[in-house]
Amino acid sequence: MNISGNTILITGGGGGLGLSLAKAFVASKNTVIVCDKSQESIDLALQDLEAVHGFVCDIADSRQRNNLFEKVCSRFPEINILINNAATCTEIDFTKPLPMGNIESEITTNFTAPLNLISLFLPLFLSKQSAAIINVCSECGVRPFYPIPVYSGTKAGLVFFTESLRNRLRHQIKNMNLLISEVYPPVIDTAMNAQWHDIKKVSPDIVARSILTGIQSDKTIIWCRFCEVRVFHSITRWSITLLRAPRKLVRSAKRLLRGDPIAW
Repeated sequence: MNISGNTILITGGGGGLGLSLAKAFVASKNTVIVCDKSQESIDLALQDLEAVHGFVCDIADSRQRNNLFEKVCSRFPEINILINNAATCTEIDFTKPLPMGNIESEITTNFTAPLNLISLFLPLFLSKQSAAIINVCSECGVRPFYPIPVYSGTKAGLVFFTESLRNRLRHQIKNMNLLISEVYPPVIDTAMNAQWHDIKKVSPDIVARSILTGIQSDKTIIWCRFCEVRVFHSITRWSITLLRAPRKLVRSAKRLLRGDPIAW
């Protein structure tokens, strides 16, 4: 996919990886729109990047999501890339009393909101000559990290939703011009990950450049590989392969019972 001349919406674009993606896409001559839940974050992003357009939107709120969609389509009808980047991550111990609303908010932000935004933009993107939906997933979605069970669960849901949507559209639409990708970054040096002091983190600017390279190469699964996390990525990649293997076995068993040839 050409990574120049696009119009891109990045959720959670006021800081962290979202802001680094905005910088990278602007440098590649794209029109970039960011949304974030605080005006302060948007103002800071616009100070760094005058060419970026910003909207305040808490994607956990369904009305705000719908308003965002209407505003973006009204002002930027040429939009052709959605990057679901916004996420929240809270350490939760289920053996202790749970803070009210934390679980619902995390599930909505990390899982429900991306699905809703995709449902809104998908009909428009299918009419484009070139478009993309990029879901920022997590290694925790295939290899859960026990201190953050809700985050791990929501990312697992996003992983399997992304694969399911991609496969469904492949079967329904021939010569589809819509790239649907899932991104697996390492632990990024952002405010969300500041609580993990003992884990080595990677600069969001480096991760953003890796994601652009993956999009340019039409990768449906983008592994942000770096030497210090390569071994962990390999383990995670094989974990995904093993998770998906039983489905192939079931399909092959059904074909065998029908007398059909088996092809892997």
